[in-house]
Amino acid sequence: MILVLESVKDYCKKKHITDGAARKSIKSGKLQSIIVDDLTYLIIESNELELCKNKVKLLSSKNRELKNKLLLYTKQDEKIEKQEQRITYLENKLDKQVEKKEELYEKVISELNNLMLVNK
Repeated sequence: MILVLESVKDYCKKKHITDGAARKSIKSGKLQSIIVDDLTYLIIESNELELCKNKVKLLSSKNRELKNKLLLYTKQDEKIEKQEQRITYLENKLDKQVEKKEELYEKVISELNNLMLVNK
């Protein structure tokens, strides 16, 4: 907890009380106050620092989580790229095999035709 100076007006708005009720609390000693340039400021314990620290921790953990997701997606993208390269390689290999098969069929058909002509 840290000590914070807050004007009576702001304190009343935050706590939803009247100005008179706040001044009564000052007189009774429930609230500490200080007067500067004819303005009364209340000395209040604030947990804003802890709230900010917690927010920083939360955002840091979210940031770490997002970095891990990014790393995971990057690795997946690399795997996808390798798979695409592999697919392209296999498609080319298949095309070559199909061409070779067609050439062999043509040779076999021409040999058969030659044999048929010789046998006649």
